[in-house]
Amino acid sequence: MLHAHQMIYKNQCIPRLYIPCPKGGMGLLEIDYMYRSAIVGLHTYLLTSQDPNVVKVLKHEENKSKMTSLLYLAEAYQHQAGMEIKPEVDKNQAATECAKKQKKEYKVKDQMRRQEMWKKHKYSCKYRKLLEEPYVDQEGIKNG
Repeated sequence: MLHAHQMIYKNQCIPRLYIPCPKGGMGLLEIDYMYRSAIVGLHTYLLTSQDPNVVKVLKHEENKSKMTSLLYLAEAYQHQAGMEIKPEVDKNQAATECAKKQKKEYKVKDQMRRQEMWKKHKYSCKYRKLLEEPYVDQEGIKNG
């Protein structure tokens, strides 16, 4: 679809599409990333919630097969991102806050992974080097 509307070219670095604009990317949101971060957030919520109904859901998820369990999916996604599987539980913090914190950490790790892929792409070196030149307004880039 993006090729048809001439938004990207043949040899373009695909991870750059999903890097935020202030960091030199194109700022698109990826559906798969949004799905994965939601799974990671739900996983954290299930592990940190004290609600008896949520605990029942957690026990149900633990008994499901690895192919369909939300817990195993979230652990696989966190492992791919290089995150710790079991989040630290703070008794004073609500389960929703723990989930938001974990989703934010997943987002940071995913963006770092994409930036590393972009740096390694053979056609991206010229643009990336241009962004690091002293005459480029770094503050203007960050403020968008």
